[in-house]
Amino acid sequence: MKKIFGIFMAVALIVGVGSCKSGDDKASGSASAKASVEASASQAAPEAAPEVSLAELVDQAKKDGASWSVDQWKEHFTKILVAYKPFALDMQAILDKVGKGDANFDPEAEAAEVEKKYPRYGELLEEFTTAARATENGKKVLDDDEWGNAKMKELGIPDL
Repeated sequence: MKKIFGIFMAVALIVGVGSCKSGDDKASGSASAKASVEASASQAAPEAAPEVSLAELVDQAKKDGASWSVDQWKEHFTKILVAYKPFALDMQAILDKVGKGDANFDPEAEAAEVEKKYPRYGELLEEFTTAARATENGKKVLDDDEWGNAKMKELGIPDL
């Protein structure tokens, strides 16, 4: 799970760089941004039942996480990872293109497009990790590298 925490932090940095470069005027707390997060998370997580947005998952963790068992945290982490997977695949595609060294490829522009597609994901993932670290059982799940690596592999999430 330390790897997942590291990935979440890397994503937050990548998205942050993209948002700084894009110059777009965004209202991250606006209803339209929240609706976009909810729509993209529900599209990204067809196997999660019932469908819940990434923002709602983070809010649940903040509100109820202190009373969750380790198994409940694992269930919640799995939902977060399902919602995160399409975002991770898009970011992996950017990293793959960077690795190929295409002179015509603009990674900052691509990252800005991913940020538009998944607004606030970096921020939400960081908030979720902070909520987990604030609880004993959440910390146990974050520190369970074996479970985290196996879950990411099971879900087909790239190791960014």
